Amino acid sequence: MNPLVLQIIQMLATAEPAIIQAIHNLMNGTGTADDIAILVGDQAAWQSIAEKAQQEIDKLKPPQPAPPPVS
Repeated sequence: MNPLVLQIIQMLATAEPAIIQAIHNLMNGTGTADDIAILVGDQAAWQSIAEKAQQEIDKLKPPQPAPPPVS
């Protein structure tokens, strides 16, 4: 299996309960700085995965021809 897919599955399996709890706490007014830190950390991790995924997608795109020289 693709390592990127495994990383996404691992993040969901380990982080999802914490994320749900953090959002719940913040929405109920009982959130703490720890809840915000959980969400900020998760956002950074997902951004990293999105960037890696975009790099893989870009590898699959055919190369663009060079523009003609300007005279």
